[in-house]
Amino acid sequence: MPMGEFHVANTGNYTFWRSTMRSSSFDIKQTIFFLTFLSFTLLSCVSVFEPVTRDRLDDKQLRMVQYYVSSAITLTRVIQAGERATVSYGIVNLADENRREQRRISSSFLTKTPGVLVGVLNSYDKEWLLISFEDDDNLFLPFFRHNHRFVLASHIADWPNTQYGGAIYRISYFGEQTPYLLARTRYTFRETSSINRVRGRRVN
Repeated sequence: MPMGEFHVANTGNYTFWRSTMRSSSFDIKQTIFFLTFLSFTLLSCVSVFEPVTRDRLDDKQLRMVQYYVSSAITLTRVIQAGERATVSYGIVNLADENRREQRRISSSFLTKTPGVLVGVLNSYDKEWLLISFEDDDNLFLPFFRHNHRFVLASHIADWPNTQYGGAIYRISYFGEQTPYLLARTRYTFRETSSINRVRGRRVN
């Protein structure tokens, strides 16, 4: 093969290699810039679930908050259907039939049950928030203010039985700590800067 042809082909390959390297370098710079921008954005705006505190919110803001619970709450009700009698092979069979109904308010990170404020009470020298996790405002749970948190009212009479929509339910929850109200809190970090050119000062 003539040397001239080999030289032309080699030059073409070199030109293509340089073009490819420049394109790759540009893509890497774009990727680094994007990751830097994304990291800055995530760090400047952080969203977490924190206890609801009264000192941060006024009465109007309390009604605008989406509420959650720190640990799962289960309400259980046993409905007695009564005695049922059947006869088979000449024998009378009597059976008591009960139906167990449960309502569960989840605290899982991915499936937190949202609730809204349907009432505020001030009694027994305490402030109470009535939170409903269902479409009916009569289905609510009371949380009272205790040590800067709103805690499920576990000290009421007949506990763990409570009135829930006119029916008696038994309340249970996971763990030893009484559930308290949470709200999603977003922290935004902002910093502004200014540069003033100092003109200096001369001797009189």
